[in-house]
Amino acid sequence: QDRALVAEYDLPDKLEKPRRAMGDFFRPVSEQVAAGATPLLDASSVESLGNAACTLKLFDDLQGRAEALVEEERAMEAVVLITSNWRILDAGDSTLVSMSAQRSWRDRAP
Repeated sequence: QDRALVAEYDLPDKLEKPRRAMGDFFRPVSEQVAAGATPLLDASSVESLGNAACTLKLFDDLQGRAEALVEEERAMEAVVLITSNWRILDAGDSTLVSMSAQRSWRDRAP
């Protein structure tokens, strides 16, 4: 995993504008992938370029689905979708990207 892009983030205390949040969520990590942040996602080989393209497409699809859920007034489902712990693997099972929320005790409390 030392060659993986690791993205850890805090959850906001309050989500006031879900539509905007869904649109902005993947931007920082997408920019890192597009910039070739690791050897598995850079332009050094056809495989790494393919890894980056597939990863960016997955982020685009997830963002689109989250935005659609918000439009359907299913914002909680959208939040669960995008804040899931994601681990993206290449064809050889190497981790390309690992994303996770840093959850507090308040996030876990009933």
